[in-house]
Amino acid sequence: MPSEKKVSSAADCLAFMQGGCELKKVRPNSRIYSRFYTLDPELACLRWEPSKKDGDRARLDISAIREVRTGKSTETFLHNGPSDHLAEEAAFSIIHGDEYQSLDLVALSADVANIWVTGLRYLLSHPGAIGGGSGGDGGVGEGSIGNKMRQNWLAAEFALVDEDGHGIVSEDTAVATICKLCPGIREAK
Repeated sequence: MPSEKKVSSAADCLAFMQGGCELKKVRPNSRIYSRFYTLDPELACLRWEPSKKDGDRARLDISAIREVRTGKSTETFLHNGPSDHLAEEAAFSIIHGDEYQSLDLVALSADVANIWVTGLRYLLSHPGAIGGGSGGDGGVGEGSIGNKMRQNWLAAEFALVDEDGHGIVSEDTAVATICKLCPGIREAK
């Protein structure tokens, strides 16, 4: 799994996006919401949480995306006072739908924004990748480089918490490790 700042291919970007991260959603009403965004395993949609919308509505199909813009170039960014305090290089917008609506986002760093922009642009220019069909072109489908990287990363993370080296960890340890790796997941009992 790539570190937050080091990606060298579209597969790295897609793997990072599937792991998810926090992005700030900027709304036209001057509100800014922190959401945890992920790319689904089939590379077909973006999902976010928390959301007041039900699970089927807290998503954006990749096929609905028309364009991905860098910087603060949309109406929301240009006419929103609080966005003045958000870094231009960490901002990007996803233009989607028949009415060309914008989903305006700000990452925690320019590197993270670049990962999302690169990954989304890759998906737009390689529609065969959507639906999990990697076709050997560097996607993250089963058997792909991205999937192998993710499996190796997870194996290494769980090996660190496997005290006796037998490949078994307690449920509490597994849950704590998952929560550490995916901050957007809430522990429920």
